[in-house]
Amino acid sequence: MAAVGLKINSEETFTKQQVLNILYTMPNNVYWLDKHCILRGGNNELAYKLNLKSGFELEGLTYEQMAHAAKLPVKEFEPYSTELEVMETGVPSIAKEELLLKIKERPFITYPVKYL
Repeated sequence: MAAVGLKINSEETFTKQQVLNILYTMPNNVYWLDKHCILRGGNNELAYKLNLKSGFELEGLTYEQMAHAAKLPVKEFEPYSTELEVMETGVPSIAKEELLLKIKERPFITYPVKYL
């Protein structure tokens, strides 16, 4: 398996599969789109919300296919304007979303970035 160039130190390099394993197991919704708004990948938590078995199954899905998998209207899965802006400009955007977890409120921060 080829190395992806992510190094811990001068002697240790992560393989592509190791990086994917880290991404697949990250909490919250983690995903990346190409410039045509097609999923290039995502984490297991997002896959489970879409009734899929793993993040591996997300690759290649369109917004319409995500809606179908989640059994929700397609309108629920249209691209966010922030995602489209990041893809057009290449400038990352930091968005803070508030989540209500049981009784406590906890901030949730997302970082949309351009993916080639």
